[in-house]
Amino acid sequence: MGRAMGALFQERKIRSLALYGSSSLAQSILYHVKCSGVKEVTLFSDRIESCRECIDGAGAALHGVSYDIERANEALIADFSAFDMAINVADEKRLFSDVAGAAVMVDFAQTGSPFSALKESEYLGYDDLLAFMNASAYTIFEGVSDEFE
Repeated sequence: MGRAMGALFQERKIRSLALYGSSSLAQSILYHVKCSGVKEVTLFSDRIESCRECIDGAGAALHGVSYDIERANEALIADFSAFDMAINVADEKRLFSDVAGAAVMVDFAQTGSPFSALKESEYLGYDDLLAFMNASAYTIFEGVSDEFE
């Protein structure tokens, strides 16, 4: 999944990325940010320790990429307006803070979230991501299958 998201970053020329949450999906995405051209990543979460674990887990994959951690909770608004893209990778059923939109808001939640209500942002929901990842997987496997023909 991280590799397909890396392809999306390249296609959209994403240079600054906000990750809302610190799940294993966030770590998978972190593995692919450097090779996709992303220069800046900020993790927004109410659990700073799990953000640190994500960053430590990505290790050398983040070498040369500027990264930061921002606390997000009910009292603090997660402001994504300075980012090219923000991705909701939180495991929670509801967001743990209010949000202000980035140029593109991406949501892995299978049900609607407040990300979809931000009219100033382009919204890519779960179904949009599935279509993109299926196309990316086809391209990846098509390239691999050519080697075996």
